[in-house]
Amino acid sequence: MPTNSLLSASYRDLTAFKLPLTVQEGLSYLTDLNQKTILLAHYQHYFPYEWASSSVDCLYCSQADSLYSDREIEFLTLVNDRLFPIGEVENFLDRDERTFDIPLYPQNTDWYDVELEQLTTTEQFLISVLGCGYNLLDWQEAFGFTPKKLVDPDVISWQKLDQLCQTQTAPLSYLGDVLSLTDHSTGCIWLDIVYENYESLDWNRESIDYLIEHWTIAQSYLAKMEKLDEWLQKSVTNYEQVIALWNNAKK
Repeated sequence: MPTNSLLSASYRDLTAFKLPLTVQEGLSYLTDLNQKTILLAHYQHYFPYEWASSSVDCLYCSQADSLYSDREIEFLTLVNDRLFPIGEVENFLDRDERTFDIPLYPQNTDWYDVELEQLTTTEQFLISVLGCGYNLLDWQEAFGFTPKKLVDPDVISWQKLDQLCQTQTAPLSYLGDVLSLTDHSTGCIWLDIVYENYESLDWNRESIDYLIEHWTIAQSYLAKMEKLDEWLQKSVTNYEQVIALWNNAKK
């Protein structure tokens, strides 16, 4: 007698070839098939070796009620692991309908939406430099020193700051880029978007190439933040060097 698991698997095999019976079902079927074809074509283009080596069926889905075939899930996993982040791939399995665009998840701290104390000390410090964090009276407790002067961001020349950064050694030379990261003004989509302003792009080659390029840019910014963070933690003197460089960028 067939087991429940065998019957379930047989049912999924049959539903993969189920023909639509109404106009609405026909439209949904053609739309899903078109999206499936698009994803599988991207799989062949971006991962030709993995495509050729895969033994997973293009239509079959081993997950009950999933709208995505196993080969599509294989592609999405490769995208997430090697190209750019698209979140937990398992989320695609639980959807009631297909996602026709690439989900974009912010890769930068959205400090507008959290309490200051929830951020790292470096993030608190940079936000304070930008005039949105601690009052100067609280700097001693927060950062272990109080600067004699802190130039207002409104009178900072960002061009001058970039030029001054180029004269410094790393990681102090990263200050301009790290402040742009903190301010969500890098020009990199992964770092500038926030959850409040959700964005997405179509699953086409132009969008994928764009996101690959920007993910490389994002990783460079995040690496600079990490290095500056490690350096700042070593000594209060390093905080003071940041303030001195910042103040010298006054217009």
